[in-house]
Amino acid sequence: MTTVQDTRLTELKELAERAGRELEDASALEILTWAADTFGTKFCVTSSMEDAVVAHLASRAFPGVDVVFLDT
Repeated sequence: MTTVQDTRLTELKELAERAGRELEDASALEILTWAADTFGTKFCVTSSMEDAVVAHLASRAFPGVDVVFLDT
């Protein structure tokens, strides 16, 4: 029996595989824009205090994006 969780995991795996192919040569900003467009308000990024480049780029792709800072 397939559960809703199994179905969702399959959908996410297919989405990741398709995005990997389609975004293979994309810039970081293009990838982050895709993620923001795809996941909307469920999109967030993680960063350490030493490396805020991804958080900065994500804020350009999706102003107001949630950033989770990790103490590494």
